[in-house]
Order: sequence, then C-alpha cells, then structure tokens
Amino acid sequence: MVYGAKAIWPVELFVPSAKMALSSDDAESTREFDLEVLEDRRDQVQQGVLSYQKKLAQAYNRLIRPPSFQVRELVLKAADHIMKGLHVAKFTPNWEGPYRIADIKPSGYCVLQEIDTGKLSPPTNLKFIKKYYT
Repeated sequence: MVYGAKAIWPVELFVPSAKMALSSDDAESTREFDLEVLEDRRDQVQQGVLSYQKKLAQAYNRLIRPPSFQVRELVLKAADHIMKGLHVAKFTPNWEGPYRIADIKPSGYCVLQEIDTGKLSPPTNLKFIKKYYT
C-alpha cells in the first residue's frame, strides 16, 4: 500500500495463501470445470424431476375412476351457484333434481332431461353430476 507495493501478511511469505497460489489461468480453468459440473448436475436433477412427475401421474391415474353413468339413469345435478363458484345463503341446496340422463357425450358431458316436464337441459359436465338413489 505504501509506495505502490501490495500488502502481504508476513505469514504468507512462508506459507502461500490460496489467493497468492492461484494464477489467473488456473482460476479460469477451475471456473470452466465448475460450470461443466454444474450443467451436468442440472441435467441429472431435470431427469429426476421428470421421473418423479411420471410416477406421480401414474399413481394418480391408478386411483381415479371415470364416472360410469348410463342413459336413462336418475342423477342429481349440482346447483348453478356451485358450478359457477358463487357464494349464496348458508342453507341453499347444493343439488338439483332428480334428472334423467338423455345422452352422454364422449367428451365428458351429458344432456339431462327433467323428469316432470321432459325438458332437456344444456350439456352438463359429468363432474357436476352424482347418482340419485331412491
């Protein structure tokens, strides 16, 4: 520091520190090696994540059973406020019906028919329908 010279601890004269031992070429090659190792590790982690997601999807699909409804079966339909996610009074019924299934579409929708009037309702997703037990 004085007269333009670098400050060096007296101990470093006998035992060189890491700062003094590394040259700029060594530091650069070490940095490149670290980046390569980091990239390899990142690829390994990505493969692990994909494997985990695949196993998780398989476990979920094993537990899920698609709803099995038949045409002319009696069902209850979720109330409109349930399907739209609206908040209503506490004692408002959550299910409407019973309805009769008029048609089932392969895309997961069905057309319901009112039992009393025979009027057809717009297509309803199967997740908003449950069986009606008499």
